[in-house]
Amino acid sequence: MNDRTGGNYDWFEIQAGQTYEIANIKGAGCIRHIWCTMHNPAGEKDHLRKVLIHMFWDDEELPSVEAPIGDFFGMGHAISKDFWSLPLVMGPDKGRGFNSFFAMPFAEQARIEISEESPAIHGTGTEDYFNTAFCPRTEFHFFVFRYSFELRGTGMLTS
Repeated sequence: MNDRTGGNYDWFEIQAGQTYEIANIKGAGCIRHIWCTMHNPAGEKDHLRKVLIHMFWDDEELPSVEAPIGDFFGMGHAISKDFWSLPLVMGPDKGRGFNSFFAMPFAEQARIEISEESPAIHGTGTEDYFNTAFCPRTEFHFFVFRYSFELRGTGMLTS
């Protein structure tokens, strides 16, 4: 749902295995602020690790950013807590509001998707704010990747 009337119904549901495009910005620019929330109605453990964020710059086929949404917004180990830092803010109410202030420049287009990795979750997210501004031409882009591998014995390491 995308309420542009000024109401507070600008949320969407992420079904199991679904991908939802939350931004598709044409032309040159720089994302300076992303704000969203995540809701976990089923109380699923580690839900912040099971919803992924993907960002594509300038018609890329593969994402420049691919990470669990909690990790991207600084919620390591899928634990939701309030915290404040220069590029990331989580809060209020146990880190339910996610804010990123990283500068993410693009020359032609920016596309951001959210995908649901777990068949058990039906998470609800809201996206409301993408602050874009002109960025001087640059060779730099913003990149974030998730790496996972099996440890000997039991467990998995993700960074």
